[in-house]
Amino acid sequence: MLSISYLFALAANRPDAMSSTRLLVFLAVFGALGAFALWLMASGSRGPDGLLDRGLRLSIAGKYAEAEQCYREALAGDSKLKSPVRARLRICLGDALMDMDRFPESRECLEEALAMGDPTGSCRGSLADSLLLQRSDPPRALELSNQAIQASTDGLGEITSIGRIGGHLASIVRADAWARRAWALALLGRQSESQESIDFAVKLTGPSFAALSRNTGKSSGLMATTLSADRTEIYWHTGMALLAMGQTGKAREHFRIASDSTAKTRCAARCREQLERLGTSFG
Repeated sequence: MLSISYLFALAANRPDAMSSTRLLVFLAVFGALGAFALWLMASGSRGPDGLLDRGLRLSIAGKYAEAEQCYREALAGDSKLKSPVRARLRICLGDALMDMDRFPESRECLEEALAMGDPTGSCRGSLADSLLLQRSDPPRALELSNQAIQASTDGLGEITSIGRIGGHLASIVRADAWARRAWALALLGRQSESQESIDFAVKLTGPSFAALSRNTGKSSGLMATTLSADRTEIYWHTGMALLAMGQTGKAREHFRIASDSTAKTRCAARCREQLERLGTSFG
């Protein structure tokens, strides 16, 4: 459900810090952060990497049906793909299907990806989102959310090795995991724990996005858009948690932040839909 110019600059100007290949292996896993890979792949390729590249571009533009076709084409050579690549493509496909509200198909893709391993927790996070969107099995959604948090703590060595910037990126991943947990807890009526998770997510989000935005500077539209999409994801989760707890005013504030996105993602659209239901105008 996945941007920042300094990563492009790092890859282009500091190859000693992290090779393009190692960076791709990590970044492609995350739906919120996957768009970083767009700057590091050969856009014209019809191989799995090129199709993943194209699919991610289409996803962030809100063209999910076209993105689906890219992922499926890449997976057509399933037997020739290494397991990590196959898992990444299935996660991306599952997220695209979820954004089209095709939940059974999305769940099948994500469960298949999970069976291949999920060291960073991105697949379990997507599965939790699917359950939360359908208001289905909140206890299971909480379990998956907690597992995603643990994985985001243990499995981010690749990106934190970049240094301070990598630390900020890891904080964004963790913030979204905690925000998702808050929503699951709110649906279970555990309001104090949900509020603690919201507070922690926001605490992680503020400084990291400020630092990353400073590094982004006058970046291209795609970089700014993907950074905006990451922010949208976090505040959508916290907004839904606040709404589930009956804190309409605060939920509205979070949806406003999330809806002010340059990305045409389904997440941003969902936030605008919530604002409309709350009788809120926005421009």
